[in-house]
Amino acid sequence: MTGEREVALVDLDLRNPTVRALFRLRPTIGIESFLLGEAAIEETCIHLEGPSLDVYPAVVGQRNAHELLVTPAFESLVRQLESRYRLVLFDTPPCLMLPDSNLILRQVATYALVVRAGESRVNRLREALRSLPDDRQLGVVLNGAHLPSHRHQYEYYQAENDGEFDDVEEA
Repeated sequence: MTGEREVALVDLDLRNPTVRALFRLRPTIGIESFLLGEAAIEETCIHLEGPSLDVYPAVVGQRNAHELLVTPAFESLVRQLESRYRLVLFDTPPCLMLPDSNLILRQVATYALVVRAGESRVNRLREALRSLPDDRQLGVVLNGAHLPSHRHQYEYYQAENDGEFDDVEEA
């Protein structure tokens, strides 16, 4: 990593970009401008301080997103970001609806599948897992799950044991 920042988030849901709205950003230039050869990568970056994160939002939806993901510019984007950051997160469109996620997977080493509690159907999750390469999967992230009402019973573990196990090595 060459810079001070460790984590980048890139909106590669180019057809329906949402990262800018999630962070309430108002960029004028998006990552699609870099992929189209209209801007430098630095022009598309927004530095956030809390959390310490560099965001590369998409601004204008692209109907031909799949065409942008097979260009040398996309490969260059991935390599440049990998050389600058310890961790690069790519927000992609749903993997079963469009070819975009599989095109992105051609350029990245690993992925995590994100599912939403109460919305993602088990049969669709199984289908997604079958369609994606097992050997590169980091895991599955469950978003939107509600914690059980008795969760407060376990909060005292955190307070009582804070720092107590810092020197314990994992097996």
